[in-house]
Amino acid sequence: LIDTNMEAHLIAISIGGKPDAAAKAKLALNALQKALEDKTKARQTITQPQIRSAGGAYGQFPSELNTIVNKLFSGDDFAARVKEVSKISNRFYNAANGDEPAIAEIKSLSNDKFLAELMLLEYFVEMASSFTSEAGGDLFEWFLAALAGKKVLGASKKGADFELPDSSLGSAKYFAKAENMTQSPKGFKLNEKVTYYAALKKQGEEQAGDKMRGASIPARLQSFQIYKFGVEKTGEPNEFTFYDEEDKIINADVPVGGSINLVPMIKGANLFATIRIVDTKTKTFREMLATGITSQNNAVKRNLLDAVESFFKSLEESNVKAKEYAVDGSQVKADATMKSLDNSKAKFTGFQTAMNTPTPTTPVQENKQKKFQALDKMIEELMLEHLQGDTDDNN
Repeated sequence: LIDTNMEAHLIAISIGGKPDAAAKAKLALNALQKALEDKTKARQTITQPQIRSAGGAYGQFPSELNTIVNKLFSGDDFAARVKEVSKISNRFYNAANGDEPAIAEIKSLSNDKFLAELMLLEYFVEMASSFTSEAGGDLFEWFLAALAGKKVLGASKKGADFELPDSSLGSAKYFAKAENMTQSPKGFKLNEKVTYYAALKKQGEEQAGDKMRGASIPARLQSFQIYKFGVEKTGEPNEFTFYDEEDKIINADVPVGGSINLVPMIKGANLFATIRIVDTKTKTFREMLATGITSQNNAVKRNLLDAVESFFKSLEESNVKAKEYAVDGSQVKADATMKSLDNSKAKFTGFQTAMNTPTPTTPVQENKQKKFQALDKMIEELMLEHLQGDTDDNN
């Protein structure tokens, strides 16, 4: 494993080391680069959710994402929702690293909750891994708005980016490190508080806790350290009150002029949450997940993941075949599409069988259809999404 410290050392050797050492260092660095390139070409997630961000301004998100959020969350405590996403990600991460409590917890989850948690995190993973760093900031706003069940505000609110479940305001920051993080004071209304969720992007555990170390390249991202704080305009022209992660007023030395310098807020803040998407930067989330499930000898979840991935791959193939038929119009393409759809139907039958296999701690229920009604709705919506072939903001 080449972490950032070792990589810096190898770069130094490749530039100024003895010829033999420099050659070996270059080989190692080339191997790392090749692994990162291969990662970008690989399937990042099991279900490969499609992100269409334009509807966020109207509070419109993919139907299956709304179903997931409604299944996992209730109430107006948005901070608790962010904490729960962190908890889910760390459970998968810890299981991949052999942590017994995490392994046992995943093993005991009901199949429907396991998949709901997995599919929620996959939206974050795709946002972070499959788009450019420039797009990532906007998509982080979109993800938080979807998590809140509200809407993206964008340019309509200069101090805020999205609504929170209690109709208060939130703002998202998405940076490699705590520098050049500012906010215009012009968008704040008097006595209107905005709660910030700032993500610092990390490419290794050795960067954890260091607010001046991070990464921007999506292929290198391993985790996101989240800092929470509040800003409220309390007087004219530019008087502001600042809050910590527990919503307590703090005496922060935050320069306010043409813009509010948020860097002191980040540097003085305690870590609020960590969202992890891979265990090492050269692996995909999908690979981390497989490691965590395989290591616990959990046949139920392993078979379920295999069935889910097989089904979604078949849907993607059907989507492609249908588009080819739409362009070609030949009977050959029509037959290929029907054959692919029949295969998807068969794969879904296998998916249902895997879903109905009880976990070791979950007794068999007589009415499984009722138990999995919410998830069946989610899957139906996903099938429609894939077969419709929407291209708006597709990844």
